[in-house]
Amino acid sequence: MIFYESKSNHLYCWHGVNMTFPPHMHKELEIILVKKGTLELTVSYETQILKEGDISIIFPNTIHGYKNLTNSEHLIIIFNGDLLPLHKNIFSSYKSVENYLPAQAIPQEVYNCFNSIYEENQSDNNTGIVTGYLYVAVSRLLKLLTLRKINKEVTGDLIERVLGFIQQNYLNPVNLNSIAAYLNISPFHLSRVFSNSLGIRLDRYINELRINYANHLLLSTDKQITGIALDSGFDTLRTFNRAYRNITSITPREFRKQHLR
Repeated sequence: MIFYESKSNHLYCWHGVNMTFPPHMHKELEIILVKKGTLELTVSYETQILKEGDISIIFPNTIHGYKNLTNSEHLIIIFNGDLLPLHKNIFSSYKSVENYLPAQAIPQEVYNCFNSIYEENQSDNNTGIVTGYLYVAVSRLLKLLTLRKINKEVTGDLIERVLGFIQQNYLNPVNLNSIAAYLNISPFHLSRVFSNSLGIRLDRYINELRINYANHLLLSTDKQITGIALDSGFDTLRTFNRAYRNITSITPREFRKQHLR
């Protein structure tokens, strides 16, 4: 299940422990530094194990997720590319071949900058100071990455708009044709771009969102399954049952029985 995160602030910075976070994407860049333990990182369906001192820099609109493997600590910085205008073209036009950088390749200066960003963010939160440290750290990291130019048709603004629209409307009767009409593009083009970018058909993505919501209703309410089907965006109980079984391999009734037992 991949979901689109919409963020309101230009920069987030926090220190955490034992993080597990499902596959998602957003228009901001994300940097994660493993400070202790190990973390399983998945970027565009490729998985790596990050150890202490390793750093991952995730470019905009890239599918990624994390899974804690041992007792781990991490520092995460998520920021809008507009904060660093000198690098803005790189962020929008390129992707990194590497999913992460090993600790032995990273200058100590980068770690110092990240620690200073976190400390400043926790105290005065002076944007100029934070941006200065971020410029230095990102500039050092970019030199260590192998960058390849991307096809903006596939990974640019269109995917962001599609996922944002779906996230707001998946409980309504939307489908490939209605989304394509809203975006004023052909259904064939939308289907191809979506599948190439996310590795999943658009209709299945919508159904996974709906079934995830249906599961919430199955466990948190005593509504009849027919009502849950309609509330979750399906037009008939039959369509709901078919999609549910196709994705989960069981029926909604069996799911409710198993988890409420």
